[in-house]
Amino acid sequence: MKKSLRDIQSVLILGTENIIVLPVIRALGRLLPNAKLFTQSPIGTGRPVWSSSKYITDHYYFYSTKEPDKIRELISCIEQTKADIIIPADENYVRCLAKHKKRINKFSLVPPLPSPTQFDRLVNKDKLNEFLIENYLPHANNYRLDDSRLNSWDLETTPLLLKSIRGSSGTGIKKINSTTELHEIIKNLNPEKYFLQEEIDGEIIDCSFLAVDGDVKAYTIQKNLAKDGYNFSTAMEFINHTGLYEITRKVVELSGYSGLANLDYCLDKKDGQPKLIDFNARFWVSISASKAAGIDFTKLYCLATIGHSIDKHDYKNCSYLMGKSAIKHYKQKVMSPFSKNNENYVHTDFWDRISDPEPEIQRFMSKRFSK
Repeated sequence: MKKSLRDIQSVLILGTENIIVLPVIRALGRLLPNAKLFTQSPIGTGRPVWSSSKYITDHYYFYSTKEPDKIRELISCIEQTKADIIIPADENYVRCLAKHKKRINKFSLVPPLPSPTQFDRLVNKDKLNEFLIENYLPHANNYRLDDSRLNSWDLETTPLLLKSIRGSSGTGIKKINSTTELHEIIKNLNPEKYFLQEEIDGEIIDCSFLAVDGDVKAYTIQKNLAKDGYNFSTAMEFINHTGLYEITRKVVELSGYSGLANLDYCLDKKDGQPKLIDFNARFWVSISASKAAGIDFTKLYCLATIGHSIDKHDYKNCSYLMGKSAIKHYKQKVMSPFSKNNENYVHTDFWDRISDPEPEIQRFMSKRFSK
């Protein structure tokens, strides 16, 4: 067993989603400057932009799509990289590692993870709603595509959102704008893969946390300040919200959840209740924002992986800006150099990006030539 983070010499990071994996790599690179970082992803998704990060020693592929073969490839990669710990950056590998944890633990240390049952009950959006209803917690109203009530639905009175049972970072969400569109969806889409949810008029607030065996060890609550459609926010303010935290604590306790997660709530204007609409059992894009607020989830996750007990941690109120929001902030600073805004409470991902530029260049070029 590793006694401290200094004893970690090699880390294997598993991921698929560029937008999530890259911030995790950068966080680990700063946390473990003497460790070698390796990544592994499916060959079918091509070479990921994160593989060009200055923190990455080498990148490996999963060539198989069948789970038993993927596990054999994972173990082979662990042996080649001599990985001390494995970090699943996104949900594609959280459930897989959880399912095969005992076998993989013979070769490398695995972090706190939800059981496959916990994962399926909370991550699948339809099952999450069932869980909330069963436990008398605030929830949105969901409808299967084959629900007969949809045949006479009044979209003007109650708008609907089309969502996939499994989705991430706002993908797969579409607002239904007409009765014709609604009926086409009901007729043509698979009710086992999609559902409809009443749109809640309210403010989106997130809660990120690390839990071990149903006990929240650290958390942050952040209000979205700049959101493009249903995608993740590029600007956020860390706030306190006792009611929202209590719902999060109950969900974690009742489910017995272990691991990292990022929860999306909508603060309903009608009744003032925060309603949980998405449970993401993984790291999140703004992991560096949580660190700016005083909670280094990457460090706590690694400590829990090597067997350290995690004490309760508190966070501070501040703002964090990413991407376009960060650029806009610095433009305003140039235009108004004597502004009285308190810079101690504003943090950005600007230095993360310019200190590790190659993935940013690749991402920019990819977007430019894909148009």
